[in-house]
Amino acid sequence: MTQINSQFDSALQNANAARGQTAFTRQASAAQKASVANPKLREQVGDFVGNIFYGTLLSQLQDSKFKSEYFHGGRGEEIFKGQLYQEYARRIGRSPNDPMSNRIYEAMTRHLRNEASKTAKTQPATEQKESRAA
Repeated sequence: MTQINSQFDSALQNANAARGQTAFTRQASAAQKASVANPKLREQVGDFVGNIFYGTLLSQLQDSKFKSEYFHGGRGEEIFKGQLYQEYARRIGRSPNDPMSNRIYEAMTRHLRNEASKTAKTQPATEQKESRAA
């Protein structure tokens, strides 16, 4: 069974290589291009998504009833687990391959470009009116 899975995986990789790029490399290259354009905005979007979405998800995991006596870290784990999950959420949100952060970042940059183009179109008209009045 393992041999069949490995053959299937290699055939799939060969097919993807023949097409040029895998979906993962396309997504990774798009994420790298996006993070280069405005790194400060990308970082803030990553923090937002990390705190809002992944932070909530990890806090639900923390409150889970499925705890084992073998893997429990004691009082120290109970005290610092919240901080650890906050750091995990922040790092997941800032990850260049996080699809949620990438989509929000792309939408924000598209909105900013549209606003910039609108102001660029209206700005010359107002400058012409001001020059005529003077």
